[in-house]
Amino acid sequence: MAARSRRGSAELVTGGKDITSVRRQLDLKPASSTPIGALSQLLVNGQDTFMEFAHLAVHIEPGLAPVIEDYAKLSPRGKKAVSIDEICVRHEVDPLHLIAVVGEAALKYGNNSAIVLAALRFPEVINRSVKQALTPNGFKDRELLAKHHGFIPTPHGTSIQVNATAGARADASTAPESKGLPSFERTMRDLDEVIRERE
Repeated sequence: MAARSRRGSAELVTGGKDITSVRRQLDLKPASSTPIGALSQLLVNGQDTFMEFAHLAVHIEPGLAPVIEDYAKLSPRGKKAVSIDEICVRHEVDPLHLIAVVGEAALKYGNNSAIVLAALRFPEVINRSVKQALTPNGFKDRELLAKHHGFIPTPHGTSIQVNATAGARADASTAPESKGLPSFERTMRDLDEVIRERE
């Protein structure tokens, strides 16, 4: 049963007998497993939070759009009555694949958001750091600003340098037995000879 919302878009209404009608309209079949349902239980606001990031996942993989569109058509009560996993089954989308793409979208969105937020707030952070550096207790801020401008050298971690020369490699390859222990192959040949002599 479809009703028209004030905005004019089709919205599936559910409640009581309408739940069966909505499931019939979407042609939903029970899913053998519900990984999205299980994951959604761990999220604040459950399926709604998952589907917010699913909208971003469509930018990575447009083929997921039918799942997101079907879910968006549901009324709030319909969203509680219908499983996203079942909508995936209807569109032959593996729910685990949808989770993977949603995770990738959330990660990209989170990283990009963090970069933008950091860039936008960086001038304010520097401004506060400079103000703090000018106070009697601002030693750490003064030190960081001085290191940033190269006035104080920044400490480097321990570094180990290994220099191997071509000459050393050449000596080792031409006469492996002249320095150190004999080669494994030479030792095995010698042992083989000893055993044959005893036979």
